[in-house]
Amino acid sequence: MNRWIRRYREGGWAGLAEQRRGRRPGEQVALTEHQQGELIALVRESTPDQLGLPGFLWTRDAVSELIRQRYGLWLARTTVGGYLRGWGFSPQRPQHRALEQNPTAVRRWLTETYPAIRAQARREGGGVAG
Repeated sequence: MNRWIRRYREGGWAGLAEQRRGRRPGEQVALTEHQQGELIALVRESTPDQLGLPGFLWTRDAVSELIRQRYGLWLARTTVGGYLRGWGFSPQRPQHRALEQNPTAVRRWLTETYPAIRAQARREGGGVAG
């Protein structure tokens, strides 16, 4: 209560307004600007397996392990998630479509090859799922 009275005396009603709590932006960061720049480049230009880490997609755990190996720092998953958000990365779901998929070949498979296989299976007394 005394704090509120003091804040009112020092700043009037404006002194009682909500104030931001916690650390100021950039205060007590674990990684330097240089380290952050290196990590951003690595995440953008490579995959974890190319850097000797498990997995093929970047996760908070993979980035955390990269930080531990490169800089000897252990950061919590939430801290790594905060860095990733700050760097402009967001959670993504992998595409279920092959990147090398050829639409013409897929269309040919669906209209010609697969029906021929299914017809042959029927003639021979079998079946094909799908």
